[in-house]
Amino acid sequence: QVPCHPDSYKMTVIFLKNPDSGKAEAFFHTAQPFGSASSVLNYCRLSQALAHIGRVIFGIPVLNYLDDYFSVEPTGCADSAYDTWSWLHATLGWKLNIDKGVRPAKEVQILGIVLSIKDGKVSFNVPDEKLSVLLDSTDSALKEGHISLASCSKLYMHYGHHISRGVLSRSATLALDMLGSLLRSSKAKRSVPLCGSWYSATDNVVLYTDASGTG
Repeated sequence: QVPCHPDSYKMTVIFLKNPDSGKAEAFFHTAQPFGSASSVLNYCRLSQALAHIGRVIFGIPVLNYLDDYFSVEPTGCADSAYDTWSWLHATLGWKLNIDKGVRPAKEVQILGIVLSIKDGKVSFNVPDEKLSVLLDSTDSALKEGHISLASCSKLYMHYGHHISRGVLSRSATLALDMLGSLLRSSKAKRSVPLCGSWYSATDNVVLYTDASGTG
């Protein structure tokens, strides 16, 4: 979490009822609360800055989505890149969740998608359990014609702002129906060749991420 400046503490005060005394007690945040939209945006600036340092100074082709980092590396230097990335965070004082870290491997799960490298191709696949939950939510929304706030938030993360309202518009209904059909088809699984002049001289490529990304 990104710390708050002491001058901003007065802007983070919250009141909670003490169940024992029945009285309200005040607290203030010393770090930006995770549920705050500004907290996420500010952390994105930090994570993008760290990724930039990794790419420009250490030559690590790292990408990030919020606080998840991932990369594709040749086998010969993947361990070095992973260890350097961990060292960079430790040196700058930013803590990584080492228990969630995934060291270089031929197959990893990133942001809920299973990526694997085999025979010169990268395959992308949605795990069956995650696919089933997503399709159930989609089918339920289409059947009822509306979705709860909680379900709306989840589908929003997957599909975008067109379904960010409780009552589905015609365009949102058509989009959900098409996306559901796509997820049920073989097109939901992709296999992309690892092409490029460097690949012919590098037989093995691995993937790694700092977190399992199962959420």
